[in-house]
Amino acid sequence: MMSSPGKTLVVSHDAGGAAELAAWLAHCFPWQGCDFLLAGPAVSIFATTLGSVSKVERASVDLCGYDGVLTSTSGAADWERRVIREARRLTVPVTSMLDHWVHFRERFLVDDRPVYPDNILVVDRYAEKIARAIPGFPPVQRVDSHYLQDQVTEIGEFAAAVDLQAATLAPMDETCKILYVGEPADGNGYNEYEALEQFIRYLREASDRCGHNDGQNNCHNHSHNHSHNHNHNYSHNYSHNYSLRLRLHPKETPDKYAAVLANCPAGIQVQRSGTASLAQDCAWSDWVVGCQTKAMVVALAAGKKVFSSLPADAPPMVLPHRGIVRLFQ
Repeated sequence: MMSSPGKTLVVSHDAGGAAELAAWLAHCFPWQGCDFLLAGPAVSIFATTLGSVSKVERASVDLCGYDGVLTSTSGAADWERRVIREARRLTVPVTSMLDHWVHFRERFLVDDRPVYPDNILVVDRYAEKIARAIPGFPPVQRVDSHYLQDQVTEIGEFAAAVDLQAATLAPMDETCKILYVGEPADGNGYNEYEALEQFIRYLREASDRCGHNDGQNNCHNHSHNHSHNHNHNYSHNYSHNYSLRLRLHPKETPDKYAAVLANCPAGIQVQRSGTASLAQDCAWSDWVVGCQTKAMVVALAAGKKVFSSLPADAPPMVLPHRGIVRLFQ
């Protein structure tokens, strides 16, 4: 699969797929000889990862002039899948990389019909198992996730620079630093606003218990049985001070959660991620919390404590990775 490339066209749109594909190209593929058909978040991601690339416009692309096509995959956007359909029609070999663990078949639907590439690349054993179980799916090959490896390396470097241990919880009586990673629910059976509200309530209740624990400013002895049917309580290693940093998904607007954060209790410090990279934010944090976004997988690989804030009535979490704890059941 793409082992002896001639002239290759690289096609990408969504952020997650672009990040995986760009990192894999940087490590494993002679991308300098490729043309790049990019749109959406992929434009800036490829520029950051690879620097200057040979970009082409869709209207000027003649697929017959290429020996192969290499694509990422997207959710709602059909940028890659329409190129896949045209490549198959012209019998130009096409390989696609899957970067997630859900909606595999849907990522290849064009006009409600599946149009599969010749080959599929996946980046971990979970995705490989899921893909191989789909009837009629193309041949599947697992490759290393160089995006994940690069992120873990960067997190370690940033953590060392600020004297943090990436896998160690903060000492007692220090502020617990929590990175909250957002993502649109996109009709997946839950409300992302309610998830953040519920998590803030969780912190407020933990803070209240800690502050009234025999006059001591710690949480070692509070009860694990409390409202909202929490599955676990992990706040007992901290003082009742929390710093919550919100990191938005590329599809989210800056003011998306403003109304939720406006009601945040005074005891919880709130900040925005701003221009920090995911690696910088993870290195800063003690916990990483979100619903079911890929940033949680990155944090888990870096040794962070990772929790899902999916509401109790939401469907099962789509991330199959062991080690991500669902807080509310």
